[in-house]
Formats: sequence, C-alpha cells, structure tokens
Amino acid sequence: MELVETIVTFCEMDELELRSFLIKNLVLKGFSLKRDNYKSSRNPSSLLGNMLFIRGNPKICFVAHTDVCRDHSFMKANGASAVPSAVVRVFEDADTGELKTIIHDEECKTQLGGDDRLGVALIYNLIMNTDKDVAALFTTDEEIGTVSAAQVSFNELLEMDLLVQIDRGNHSNQLVNSIYGQKICSDFLVKKLCRIAVEIGHPRDIVEGMLTDVATIIENGVARNAVNMTCGYHNSYGSAGDEYIDVKEALETKKFMKAILDKF
Repeated sequence: MELVETIVTFCEMDELELRSFLIKNLVLKGFSLKRDNYKSSRNPSSLLGNMLFIRGNPKICFVAHTDVCRDHSFMKANGASAVPSAVVRVFEDADTGELKTIIHDEECKTQLGGDDRLGVALIYNLIMNTDKDVAALFTTDEEIGTVSAAQVSFNELLEMDLLVQIDRGNHSNQLVNSIYGQKICSDFLVKKLCRIAVEIGHPRDIVEGMLTDVATIIENGVARNAVNMTCGYHNSYGSAGDEYIDVKEALETKKFMKAILDKF
C-alpha cells in the first residue's frame, strides 16, 4: 500500500484488527516476532502485548504505540466513538497559497488516531519496502502512561544502536533527545541525526519532550539510546475529533526514517 492509503486504513482499524494485520504481513516479509508477558487490562487477548519484529541483525529499531485515546474507556465516556471515517482533503493554505493535503475524520467528531497510528503506518510502510536489517517495536497502553513500555524486556534492544520513536504531534520538524531534563540519547548520535536531517533537506530542531515509551524503556535500562520525533499529526489533544494529519510532514518524516536506516 502507498503511504496515504496505509494511514487511512490503519486509522480506521480497531487495535486488535491492526495488530493481526501487522503480524500477518510482517512475518510474510521475513520478520521474526517476539512477544513478552504484558497483558492489557482492556482485553486479555495476547495480541495486546508488546510486539518486537526483527529481521537480520538491525542497528535501528523503530517504535510506535498501537493504542489511541479513543480506545480507552475514560475517553469513550466523553463521546468518542469506536473508529473514524478517515478522508483525504486538499485545500489552499490561506497563509501561503500552497495546496495542502490532510487526513481527518470526515465529520471531525471522532479522533482520527494519528497519535499514534501515523507512527505505526510510517514504520510499516518503510520496512515493508526495504530488505535492510531492521526492527520494529509496537507497544500499547501508551495513552494511559506508557504502561506496556514499562514492562518491555527484550534483550535484543540492548544490541541495537538506537530506538527511533515516531510519536510526537502538534509541532513540526522536531527531534526529542531528552525527557523532563533527562537525556535519552548520546550527543554523538543526536549530532549524527541532525546531520542526516540537513543532508536530506529537512533539518530538525532539538527539543525536550514529555513522557513517552522510549523514555520509559531507557529509564529501565532496556536500551542504550533513543529519540522521538514529530511526524505530522496535529490538534491531538485527548480524543479531540478535529485531529488531522499533514501528509507532507508525514512524507518528510518517512524520508528521514529511510535516511537513518540507510546511514546506520
């Protein structure tokens, strides 16, 4: 699937359906699947554990969470329905006059799920279209406090150079290297990532972030270095129905991800 089609499809899936889809297609693409013992309180299904897909001997592991705010009961109580009707809209930007393409819920009533189905879609689209050694970690229950990430225990992550989380919204062109003042990545690797971003024509600002899965994984000593990055979802506040995805930013993020994979 092309990226836009993948994003729309993933936003419209429920979480168990999405995870079944990932397992089926990534295993067919040559990835091995490792699971841990995490069980979500929302559903006893083994599908809602942490899933690590590995091909070859990777140096990079991409990370995203499959849950969205609308999956959690306290959000549903506020009126969020199960899944959106995702549509692609092209319009002229009032400030720049340029054509802008976005994806959003057709009626702007249900959370689209860009946080973090966009991250999942970008990872899937990239690793399905390369034969390079690479890993992908999909967590769940991030939206209620990085709950499953706190139980990640895959020893393989310590053998990798870098975890790259695709899960920061409401901003553009940012790279997170610290959380609440605590560094999660070495200065050497951050500088390398900045050089890569400049080389592909899409420089990124280094910023401090908030609680996120890879920070929890680093704090628990399960990985050595990690970053998080903006990927193109906006108006992402809880289960707000006016959340949208900027397709141009998503494509630029995919280009950055591919360059990271190529240069590590």
